[in-house]
Amino acid sequence: MPCPYLNPGQYVRGRPLVQGMRVALAAEVRRTHEELVERILHAGLAYRDAVDDETSLVICNAAAPAQGKGYLAERLGVPMVSDALFMDGVGAVMSGTSMDTLADATPLDEQLALSDAQPRAARLTAETTARSEAVVIDGAIPRPTPCDH
Repeated sequence: MPCPYLNPGQYVRGRPLVQGMRVALAAEVRRTHEELVERILHAGLAYRDAVDDETSLVICNAAAPAQGKGYLAERLGVPMVSDALFMDGVGAVMSGTSMDTLADATPLDEQLALSDAQPRAARLTAETTARSEAVVIDGAIPRPTPCDH
């Protein structure tokens, strides 16, 4: 089941959980996985089967896990909390950013096009020519000068 909220990033100890955070469960927990998954989903958090760079938090009671999701979280720098600490915080989850608020409701025929009215710094592009690479700044394209052979 996809989460309706954007991932706000990693959990920061001492701060509240935020809807959309990706939460994984290690095997080293005292509560049942079913109970924890139910709380995760009910709070607007996203349950993750795997731990990766986008995981916000791993629930793990082991201080120094030797294997599994807790070990991987430690290796990737993903924060870990015990199931007791998680249960203390899951009741006060902050509102996240809904995916619906980011959906573009502009009809296709009313889309805006980029124009010359954009700031000059935003018009920095790169152009590769057959012989050399030129950087385009402020609309001026440096052209290669002919070589005298």
